Amino acid sequence: MTDRGSLRGDDRVYTGYRRAGIRLQEPEDPLLKAPVQPAGMAADEAVHWFDRAHLAMLSEQGIVPAAAAARCLRALQELAAEGWDAGQIHGDGRHFGEGALIRRLGMEVGGYIHAGRSSWDLAGIPQRLPIRTGLLEVADDLNDHRAALLDLAEEHVETVMPYYTHGQHAQPTTLAHHLHAFVCVAERDFRRLDGAYRTVNVSQAGAAAGTATRFPVNRERTASLLGFDTTARNTRDASVNHDYIWESAAAASLLAASLGALADELILWCGQEYGLIRMADRWCHTSSIMTQKRNPSAAERVQAIRKQLGGRSPVSYTGPEVPTALGEVRRALQLLAGIVSTLHVNVHLMLQRSNTFWGQAADLAAILVQERGLPWRMAHQTVGIMVRLAEEAGIGPRDATPALLDRAAMLFLGRPVGLSAAQLAAGLDAAACVQTRTATGSPGPAEMRRQIAASRQALAADRDETRHRRQRLADAEQRLAAAVEAALARGGDG
Repeated sequence: MTDRGSLRGDDRVYTGYRRAGIRLQEPEDPLLKAPVQPAGMAADEAVHWFDRAHLAMLSEQGIVPAAAAARCLRALQELAAEGWDAGQIHGDGRHFGEGALIRRLGMEVGGYIHAGRSSWDLAGIPQRLPIRTGLLEVADDLNDHRAALLDLAEEHVETVMPYYTHGQHAQPTTLAHHLHAFVCVAERDFRRLDGAYRTVNVSQAGAAAGTATRFPVNRERTASLLGFDTTARNTRDASVNHDYIWESAAAASLLAASLGALADELILWCGQEYGLIRMADRWCHTSSIMTQKRNPSAAERVQAIRKQLGGRSPVSYTGPEVPTALGEVRRALQLLAGIVSTLHVNVHLMLQRSNTFWGQAADLAAILVQERGLPWRMAHQTVGIMVRLAEEAGIGPRDATPALLDRAAMLFLGRPVGLSAAQLAAGLDAAACVQTRTATGSPGPAEMRRQIAASRQALAADRDETRHRRQRLADAEQRLAAAVEAALARGGDG
């Protein structure tokens, strides 16, 4: 317990009403306050990478004098070390590398850099590089989110809970099964990110204004130095079609929708009327007047991101806007991973609620089919009458008797069904019902453990793929560094 004396403060200093130790014991998590940053490589860094790769290729192909290429590459290195803010002038735009070189070296040297490319190249490549690295960052966060869900699911394979459809109790399930449903959609979200990455990671360098160039550029070499998997096959397609932007925005929007659906569930479950879970204090806020409040502010932030990204069409995005959207999705993933990994589950209340509101009625009807040979619809109607009679009498599942079921059967079938008390109890016990689920993907504990193991294997493979992609980008940077050194050597002292 927090020491009371430590909560006293100078009455002249406002410490905020959400102080740790008042209603909430933990300080607010920094993720709730920190500004969201765009995901991926900075645009200036992307232009600098492209400038160096293009110059190295021009030097290798003999398109520009070796000495001029070397001087330009040296100047680019110096400008990067000094910081691009100092080298840029308003109006340079994406040509800031060329502008800085001309101001430093004169047009007779700096003017060589743009040979064999166009403004369209300079628009596309510095859009693809930040989106590409942003997608990798989102993939890493998505995989952490999947791991948090799987860890919690593994702890609660036997935790029986109500399943809700139309806001009403349906058949019982387990917390593991419910969480694993969100793991499954996260696996599809990863595949959508994977597809977007493949679309983005195609080089348009050398396409120029759509019809390429008379210079003997080596487009494949530039693509290799930039870490692209391949070169666009058609130069017009490379220049004018921007579906890579929209596909990435769509992947971000769909991911945000998936995360928002989980946030909706968590907010519902932690309400006092449900009370099935409790979020850690660090993810909650309180009210400036209603001091009893524990508002699930982190999950609400995820909902807000879902609405923000879902409120516009993916085709309305421009390239520079996509890293910002990816940054928002990263924040949602980080918040949910934090919530899930610190979640308190009210196991006993979940089981109690599962046994209270007739969620096992379908199982009881199935027992009538199995034990008494009734057609399904006749069994279904009989149990429906029994539930109505029980509610009219104020009787819950625990107090139901074979006589009550026989009374319902007499009304519908004209004869009793004669289930024993043990058979009736087995049909109305939520935990026993869950144990019977053995079909693929069902909440039965054995099947659920198998599914969790399969999802862990998929997660490991996806983590490996993301690591390999990062390594391929690192390898490209090494190739570029070597190509620059070779160009510098060809140019001598300049």
